[in-house]
Amino acid sequence: MIYIDTDLDQKQLQKVFALGFDECVSMNGVEYTLFSNDDYINGAEMAFPSRLVERSRYYAEIDSDPEGVADEASFNKSISDLIVWLRQKYDFVVASCDFEDYIIETTGWNWTPEQPVPPIAH
Repeated sequence: MIYIDTDLDQKQLQKVFALGFDECVSMNGVEYTLFSNDDYINGAEMAFPSRLVERSRYYAEIDSDPEGVADEASFNKSISDLIVWLRQKYDFVVASCDFEDYIIETTGWNWTPEQPVPPIAH
């Protein structure tokens, strides 16, 4: 999942997310669904370690068909590129996936209890 906090409404974010997805994820068998986050708490403190979910108004679930994806490394790189693309537009974009260490390595940051705030928010 990718958690995103923005003041845009869901329809506006859907348009922006689709642009980034089309630009960064150019492989067959990968699709996404964007959701409004029912666990969002308006005004949740960003620095509080457990506020990853509560801090984000939206999240995107990204699914892949193992038959359609070229390889895991390409998939991980594409999602990392999408996160970088989204972070150029929004201050709080966090990946929750099984390759979070790769996200940190390639993008410079991802939410952890020790580092809950993105570097640009300091």
